[in-house]
Amino acid sequence: MEDGTDLEGGADPRPKKVLVALDLGPGSGAALAVACDLARRREASVVALRAVHLNIVGEERGIPRTRLAAELVGQASEELRQFVENARPDVAVETLAREGRPANVIVSTAREIGAAAIVMRWHGLRGWRSWLHRNTASRVSKEAPCPVWLAVPGTGRASRLDGGLGMSVIEVSSRAVAHA
Repeated sequence: MEDGTDLEGGADPRPKKVLVALDLGPGSGAALAVACDLARRREASVVALRAVHLNIVGEERGIPRTRLAAELVGQASEELRQFVENARPDVAVETLAREGRPANVIVSTAREIGAAAIVMRWHGLRGWRSWLHRNTASRVSKEAPCPVWLAVPGTGRASRLDGGLGMSVIEVSSRAVAHA
């Protein structure tokens, strides 16, 4: 689908979209800049996604979480909208906030919108620290229906992942990085 065709070989009727997963932590601006740069190159728009994962103990005992989840997703949606607005991207950006495990939310959203690419930021964890933390990017790269790019904050570069292995590197235009 990356080349704009569907599985039968015809043109994909959906507009091209680049999905960028943002947690609004340090380096999220770099991921948004990479997504905007890829969108410009592909004549696409950007969908900024924020996943809200609730790990609440007691749900099995009947403690309701529906209202809390709705409130947190609403708050995450507003924070994401403000983040994107403050970044002043030069391409169209739609914002979405969804509840669930980040890797699952990212992959299912990419499938739903027919994403041409997924962009995430690299947290920079290596060695034993990376072993202690779940590697969302690795899971997404193994399950994604499209290429996954990792933005490397502070470098103006992004690496394409293939099954968890870093591959081709792109230089992001200085115009895109200016807002990062």
